[in-house]
Amino acid sequence: MGSKIVLRLGLVVASNIGFLTPNTVWADTLTFSHNGLLCPIVCDSPEGSRNGYVLDILSEIAAKYETKVKFQILPKTRLARELKKSDTDILLLPSVPLKKYGFAATKLPIVYYSMAVMRRKNFPFKFTGLDSLKKVKWGVVSGEKWRGKYQAHIEENKGISVVEIFGSKAYDRASELIARKRIDVVISVFQMLDLKRKNSRFAEDVTVDRTNVFGNRVPIHAAFKNNDFGKLWANRIDSGLRELRKSGRLKQIFSKYDVGDEAGISAADVEKAFN
Repeated sequence: MGSKIVLRLGLVVASNIGFLTPNTVWADTLTFSHNGLLCPIVCDSPEGSRNGYVLDILSEIAAKYETKVKFQILPKTRLARELKKSDTDILLLPSVPLKKYGFAATKLPIVYYSMAVMRRKNFPFKFTGLDSLKKVKWGVVSGEKWRGKYQAHIEENKGISVVEIFGSKAYDRASELIARKRIDVVISVFQMLDLKRKNSRFAEDVTVDRTNVFGNRVPIHAAFKNNDFGKLWANRIDSGLRELRKSGRLKQIFSKYDVGDEAGISAADVEKAFN
C-alpha cells in the first residue's frame, strides 16, 4: 500500500470491566484485516484524510484512547483463519460466518451493505438470482467466496461463463472489462461499485443497479476473537456507535464519502440491540 492506515483506538481501565480476568492479555496495537481496498468502505488515502468510512467510524469511537490499529490486506479465504490463530484482531463479517466461527462481535452493525450489479448501459440485464447469471458472463474476484449454489456455479463454470478477475485492484478493472465486453456483469457492494464507476474512464459506458436479491441492507458487524479481550472491544465499539448515532456524527461521516445515511445504524437498531 502507498500509505499505512494507522488509527488510534483505546482500552478502558481493567477495573471498570467486570468480565476481565487477571490473565487478560493487553496490547498497544490491534490489527484490522480486510480483503482489499473497497473504497469508500476501506480506502488508502496518501493524505490520511479519506481512510474509508469504516475506519473513520473506528477512529471516532476511540480517538481519546492510546492503542493503535494497523491495517492489513489479506485474501478473503484467510480472514477467518487469521482471526482465530494469528495477530489479526478485528474483521468485518456478516451474520452467517459470525455464527459459524463463534467469534465475539458487536451487537450493532458497523455498517449495512447494499448490494448492486454493474453492467453495460446498453446491456439489458435484470438480476433475479442464479438463473439470471447463467445467461451472462459473470465477473468474480478471485478468492471471494459466495453462498451455496452461487459458489458451486462459479466452480463449475470458471473460464466459461464465469470469468475470474485477479489482483488487489480487481474492482478497479471491472468497468473496463465490462465496457470492452470481456464480462457482462459484476456483483458487489453498491457504494463501492458506484464509486469505481464514477472514477473510471469508462463511466459513461457502464451503470450500477441496486439489487435486493441478497437482502435489503445486509448488516456487517465487527468481529473479534472470542475471549475477554475481544468482548471488551465489541462492547466499546457498540457504545461508540450509539454515541455517534445519537450525536449525528455518524451521518456526517457517511456524507463525507457521498454515501447516504442508509449505510449506518438507525435509532431502531439501537433500541432493538439494547432494550
